[in-house]
Amino acid sequence: MKVNILNRQKAIELDIKLFRKISNYIADKFDSNKNAELNIIFTGLDEISALNLKYRNFSKPTDVLSFSYETGSLTSPGIREPGREDMQKNCGFYITGEIVICPEIALENSSKIKNIDLYGNTIQWDIEKEITLLIIHGILHLYGYDHEKKQDFRSMENIQNSILNDALSTFF
Repeated sequence: MKVNILNRQKAIELDIKLFRKISNYIADKFDSNKNAELNIIFTGLDEISALNLKYRNFSKPTDVLSFSYETGSLTSPGIREPGREDMQKNCGFYITGEIVICPEIALENSSKIKNIDLYGNTIQWDIEKEITLLIIHGILHLYGYDHEKKQDFRSMENIQNSILNDALSTFF
């Protein structure tokens, strides 16, 4: 899968090359089709707040939002948005979805955690690892994982931690 990264914020300096490598590595675990694309957008507090309000009806900033484009859907009577098959057939590629991440919230989250214990390994936490976690979390949402119910939360968390452990041992 091809990952496109857009940095639309200036508040936090990011290692875009590192996040490109990490996101490509993780995304390929879900879809290795080279015609698939994923957009990851780093944005500021105002933009993520506006998106959170518009799409989730929460009037506050959040760390990550995911928008899946896996299937076409009816937007109004008789009008259908293109799905994966339509895009592949008509354009030669398809967009799996978009993940919007707010580095300012990621930094705030990472500062609350000094170390984590992941599968018996103590890991010093920082913003790069927090954003790696958010990329994984966002991709899982794109592929239908959710954490609303307790059972779904446990399942998603187990997969997320397994991929996180793999990514951390590979890149950090």
